[in-house]
Amino acid sequence: PKPTRPNPPARPSQPTRFEVGQVVAAKWTSGKWYSAKITSERGGTFGVLYDDGSKLAGLEPAKLREMAKPGQVAKGDRVYAVWRKSQMWKAVVERVSDEGALVRWEDGSKPKVVPWGKFFKR
Repeated sequence: PKPTRPNPPARPSQPTRFEVGQVVAAKWTSGKWYSAKITSERGGTFGVLYDDGSKLAGLEPAKLREMAKPGQVAKGDRVYAVWRKSQMWKAVVERVSDEGALVRWEDGSKPKVVPWGKFFKR
């Protein structure tokens, strides 16, 4: 039999560092994503104020996502983006501009430009 090479070790990814005042996507108790702002940090968990005025404390970093900044997404990238108010829905980037990204919603809704700071890469 032909000898096999071992797989190279996985590169550890840099953990995202969140801080008070940062705008993020935060998972609600329903499991859906909403835009929010971090309001507190205690023992490695975070409190957030959602754009609709709801609050939640004790969120682990795995339930937070950094919002995309210019240069971090490209045509064809899959994202979660704010559609109306603060709830985020699945979409695909059609093009990027200084204003944000034109996204095509996976549910078939009309494409829309979503501003930077209102979507994150899946």
